[in-house]
Amino acid sequence: MLLSLTLSRFSLRNDFLTLHAFIYHTVTIGMMVEALMGKAAALDGKRRCADSFQGVNLDDPKSVLKSRGFRMLGKEKMIDGKTGRTMQGSLYMAPVSYMRLKHMVSDKVHSRAKGPRAILTRQPTEGRSRDGGIRFGEMERDAIIAHGCPYALRDRLCENSDATPVAFCKKCGTIAEHAHSSRFGKGVHTEKPHCRACGTNDAVVLQIPFASNLLLRELQAMHISAKVDIGAKY
Repeated sequence: MLLSLTLSRFSLRNDFLTLHAFIYHTVTIGMMVEALMGKAAALDGKRRCADSFQGVNLDDPKSVLKSRGFRMLGKEKMIDGKTGRTMQGSLYMAPVSYMRLKHMVSDKVHSRAKGPRAILTRQPTEGRSRDGGIRFGEMERDAIIAHGCPYALRDRLCENSDATPVAFCKKCGTIAEHAHSSRFGKGVHTEKPHCRACGTNDAVVLQIPFASNLLLRELQAMHISAKVDIGAKY
């Protein structure tokens, strides 16, 4: 509202307003020099160099502004278009060059409920163009842990991502074989999961991310035994 109602005593409106803090975080003081040079060039039509590395003489734009009835430092008294009263304080008002922002919100907006998954990890694909899922990274994970929400963390990283049932032996903690299906004939063990290392059927099926299952399988392929500690709960 303030942007569309404020105007200078020459009936000039601002295209946008900025805070003084953005000079230190976004641009350098060279932009202020460029703005002052641009204001003088717009008044007398002469080309000027606003390159701070070549050295800039500010006396020239100051004299031009003063001769045209403007304040030398580029500040303007603004008028409230709603009340017609002069506002307290002054605004540094000058023309500057801005490039159009390429990244638009309409090109970034994305959401999905269910969609394609990667073959290797069984996790949702990545990227808006491939109808991918929303990434839940390490920083988001740390925020959930800091808020003390373990069930929300499990929901995001397991159940709504790549949860898969995996059988673990209660005795040795290694991955056991799932019960064989009797759909194509009677299997070796059709009742319960079977552990080849122990030769027993004392196993429990847990929901873990498929990426974790993939890691355990790859470690086994490198002859590295990774065991899961099955608590007394199971």
